[in-house]
Amino acid sequence: MENYSWIIQVLLAVFFTMPGLMKIKTSKEALVAKGNMPPDVSISFIRFLGVSELLGVLAMIVPIWLKELHILTALAAIGFIFVMIGALVVHYKKKEFKKFPILILALVLSVLVSIYNF
Repeated sequence: MENYSWIIQVLLAVFFTMPGLMKIKTSKEALVAKGNMPPDVSISFIRFLGVSELLGVLAMIVPIWLKELHILTALAAIGFIFVMIGALVVHYKKKEFKKFPILILALVLSVLVSIYNF
């Protein structure tokens, strides 16, 4: 079962890397133009989300290499659960229902990782 957990952890790390980098690197104007954030939201919050996602990615990968600190992975998975719930709410409000299957899959995988590592 441990190997399956590692595979899921790597998948989650890959899944959260790109949005995390996008939230850190992209300018506010570009994010607003693409419709990824409303103009009245502070860019600081978006940057915080990006940094949090990337720290979660590290927390998914580092315990695999160290063979310890599995509580770190469980906490990161719980953080990903909250991120995915927020993403579902945001995409529901934007009526982007085509994104729901992948978001729900990431949510379920995060739940499984958190349960296994606690």
